[in-house]
Amino acid sequence: MVTASRILVVDDSEEIRDFLADALAKQGYEVQIAANGQRAWELLQQSRFSYDLVISDVRMPAMGGIELLGRIKEDYPSIKVILMSGDPDPDLQERAWLLGACAVLPKLCDLERIHETLRLALATSAPSHPGESGTAAVPTPANPPVP
Repeated sequence: MVTASRILVVDDSEEIRDFLADALAKQGYEVQIAANGQRAWELLQQSRFSYDLVISDVRMPAMGGIELLGRIKEDYPSIKVILMSGDPDPDLQERAWLLGACAVLPKLCDLERIHETLRLALATSAPSHPGESGTAAVPTPANPPVP
């Protein structure tokens, strides 16, 4: 029996958070939600099970996505992280990749792109430290491979 991947969706917008959670649950994922990075961090520490992937907004109160990404990769390096931003500029993408994010997606991208990025992220193995060889980043049009 195949176990559904466990995903934590983190966004301060209730509308976006619920939309993503519903769409992912319909695809067979086990989904939990958090309204900000601090709440997500608490869930990660309190959880009786391990998450496979976190999808997080970048700009949120209490703790943003970049700080959450850094904490996750420090304490839970096997958890994949995809960041979403309303303005995924090159500096943000570079910081996210250096910290170990799988991808940085525009916040308003289509569901097909989110599903494909998720599928690729869950199918890859992350290096034990950002920057090591491996497949820590999933190349996408908004997230080209770094030479």
